[in-house]
Amino acid sequence: MTNKNKAPKDLFQLFINDDILEKLASSSNQYALASLGLSPNISAQEIKVFFAILLLTGYHTTTNIRHFWSTSEDTTNILIKAAMPRDRFLLIKRSFHIGTDQDMEKDGIPDRYFFCQIFSC
Repeated sequence: MTNKNKAPKDLFQLFINDDILEKLASSSNQYALASLGLSPNISAQEIKVFFAILLLTGYHTTTNIRHFWSTSEDTTNILIKAAMPRDRFLLIKRSFHIGTDQDMEKDGIPDRYFFCQIFSC
C-alpha cells in the first residue's frame, strides 16, 4: 500500500509511533511533577488523543479552546467532548513536555540532535 492510499491515522503513525508516545507521556509526567507539583499519570494513549484534539482545533478554530466543551450548539464539538474531558485536556496541555533542559544539553552545550534521539531521525 502506498502512502497516498493510507488512512490519516496510519500516516500519523509513520511519524509518531508508540515508543515516541510513551517517551512524550513519560517526559510530560516528569515535568508536571518537577515543575507543577502534580502527578497526572498521563498515558501514551492520552497523548495520542491530545494530538488529535490539537489537530482538529487547528482546523476548526474558536476564540477560546474551552468552547469546544461548552453546551452551546454553535461552539461545542461532540467529537472532542467524547474524546477527553476539558479539564484533563487542559492539564495535559499544561504538563506536555518533550524533554528536560538537561536532556537537551551535552556538557552545558545545546544538543542539536536531541530531537533526533527522541524521534529516531
